[in-house]
Amino acid sequence: MNEGDWKILWRTIGFVVMLVVCGGLLFPGGHGREPARRADAMNNLKQIGFAFSSKWNTDPYARIPPVAILDEKGQPLLSWRVLLLPHLGERELFEQFDLTKPWDSPENLPLVQKMPGVFASPFSRDAAKQGKTPYKAIANDDTQWNTAWPTQGEKWTFRDFKDGMSNTALVVEDITDPVIWTKPDDITPTEYLKTLDHGQWVSKTFLIGFADGAVRVFVDPTKEEILPLLYADDGKVAE
Repeated sequence: MNEGDWKILWRTIGFVVMLVVCGGLLFPGGHGREPARRADAMNNLKQIGFAFSSKWNTDPYARIPPVAILDEKGQPLLSWRVLLLPHLGERELFEQFDLTKPWDSPENLPLVQKMPGVFASPFSRDAAKQGKTPYKAIANDDTQWNTAWPTQGEKWTFRDFKDGMSNTALVVEDITDPVIWTKPDDITPTEYLKTLDHGQWVSKTFLIGFADGAVRVFVDPTKEEILPLLYADDGKVAE
């Protein structure tokens, strides 16, 4: 290799090193991959929203699916995620569940390891390997207002979305605290508002799936901006 070739080689190496350094400055912690991962997460939320719509559209009484399957005493057994399986192309997996037993029963616990990809976070492979998901329903914590998810037995239809389905949050992404996907474990409006304080990553970007199947991106939102979206019938919509 002559002197000219060596100069070209070292210039090339220097250019590559510069790109690596600049990349680290611009995207610390691997955040250069965040847009692609966010796109995957948005697609997951869209699929969940479509499955939700398919579930109540095929119900003979147009009932909204409950946030959890309950036993005769009103104790939650399994998550809404299990109920949506047939509408996510996972009917075979759905039929393996015993809907009369809790998520951690001997019959249902082994199915935790069979979590469909739609519930897996593109931001945490470790959580996905444990059968954990960041996608949580907005569970009600107010006796005056309702969220998009009724408790089992409530006669809740799309007509009860007084604020409009496009203004009612259905599922949010909470990568700070993933949960077992079959477990009836979700997040209340009060709990979700607390996650806005610290953000989920450097960009403080939050993804929310709505009852009409749409997914919206919120960058560093305020509590006042998000709160009206968490209830279905509080008479308020975000501006």
